Amino acid sequence: MKKLYPAKFITIFYFSLIAIALVTIHFSVYEFTTGDLEHLYTTNRLDKIESYTSDYLSDKSIKGMTSLDLQPRGSTILDENIVLYFTSEMLPLGFPKFEEIPFDEVIEIRSASDHQAYFVSKSKLDTLDGKVDVYFLVGNSLFELSEKQLFSLHTKQIIISISLLTLTLFAVFKISTKLTNPISHLVKTLSTSSSDNLSPIPITEEVSTIELAKLINTFNEYQERIKASMERERSFNRYASHELRSPLMVMTGAINILETTSDTKVVSRQRERLKKAIKEMAEFVETLLSLTKSKTTIESTARLIDKEEITNIVLSHEYLISNKEVSWRVNIQGSITILMPEFAFHILLGNIIKNAFAYTQYGEIVINVMPTYIEVLDTGKGINGENIRESADGYGLGLLLVKDICHRYGWTFTLDNNLQNGCTAKVEFG
Repeated sequence: MKKLYPAKFITIFYFSLIAIALVTIHFSVYEFTTGDLEHLYTTNRLDKIESYTSDYLSDKSIKGMTSLDLQPRGSTILDENIVLYFTSEMLPLGFPKFEEIPFDEVIEIRSASDHQAYFVSKSKLDTLDGKVDVYFLVGNSLFELSEKQLFSLHTKQIIISISLLTLTLFAVFKISTKLTNPISHLVKTLSTSSSDNLSPIPITEEVSTIELAKLINTFNEYQERIKASMERERSFNRYASHELRSPLMVMTGAINILETTSDTKVVSRQRERLKKAIKEMAEFVETLLSLTKSKTTIESTARLIDKEEITNIVLSHEYLISNKEVSWRVNIQGSITILMPEFAFHILLGNIIKNAFAYTQYGEIVINVMPTYIEVLDTGKGINGENIRESADGYGLGLLLVKDICHRYGWTFTLDNNLQNGCTAKVEFG
């Protein structure tokens, strides 16, 4: 695995590389510029000397002439740093021979006698004696002095540049600290929280950037999805243990009866009970499985519901009021179209009706089916205190399943007291 480093270390490391590169470029530019200026300065100076010398020698004979004859005092072109030589014997010690010097090119050499640097050029000039080779020798002491001054000035610039780089590094370090500390705080918060803690991470004042706030919001949304998935799993276990108990008891009873009788009518009746219990179990399992799926995988097609379907759902739970003075009726306005599978709708409405039947001891239960909603009105206990109908026991758990189904399919479920001292359970279609 690739080795990882802290963000501050990476910031300082790469900034240091950039700073070193800038300083190196600075010195390189200085070296190249100094050399170019030196060569340009000498070339221009020697061109002027050559032009002056050419005019001076054009009407003179060089026989018996020494180099000192071309050094008039007070001249603006020739001075003590410029010497002309006409023969190799006149050159100082350590200089190359005439024939080794190229024509009309400026070269830099160092004398073996005085260890001083010189610029040398050779040209052919017209005199009364004809064309002669003239060897120009210019001392470099003046430019060496300028070079030192230039280096001193350049050193000041380097110091200023390094100071600016230091201040910039300090600013970058502070910015890096400002950006990385909230991330470190977030990492610490996540590492110290328990594995089952899925509560949202608050956006505190330490969050310094929009990007980090978006990251925290995205992480919180991700945790919400994990939390919802875990809740679906827990709901599946609760609902399964609660809702499957009744059909399993029916199936167990029917099997026990079938084992002890051979009466054709009894066998037929128990067979119908088994078919009904199996159908209920299959529908309930389908509903639970749909609750565990993501919303994007749910496929619902429009279908019609009528009074007969609603009546059959009520009849399947009528046993709950068999010993009570409770009646029921269904009011429906035409054919209603909904977007929900049949098995899920039966579980949803069946749990609402079971809840009304279980909490109503006398009176009437009315099921109103309208184009945009279904409501079940009862004359039972109503809602009081701790909202007993939504407890984790008995039929209250069935109402939690109703809420989950409505949420899954985009419907709305409400449970309120009504004027008959009972409750009104209302499901509004999405």
